[in-house]
Amino acid sequence: MTLINVFLDEALDVDLMIRTDQDKANVIDMECQEKTLCAGGSDSPSVRFKIPVIPPWQMRLVICAN
Repeated sequence: MTLINVFLDEALDVDLMIRTDQDKANVIDMECQEKTLCAGGSDSPSVRFKIPVIPPWQMRLVICAN
């Protein structure tokens, strides 16, 4: 899944509900820096992940995989 912040302000504490059974997700920014997010709860069959910040006009790639 890709996310793009198309606003001039930072997107803070972006909550994602992803339909997965994984409890971790990898987030890759536009500089190819990768971070692992841990699930912050679930509402079966979806899991909540929180991206702390997405700067203006930046994209994030979110991968939930084994």
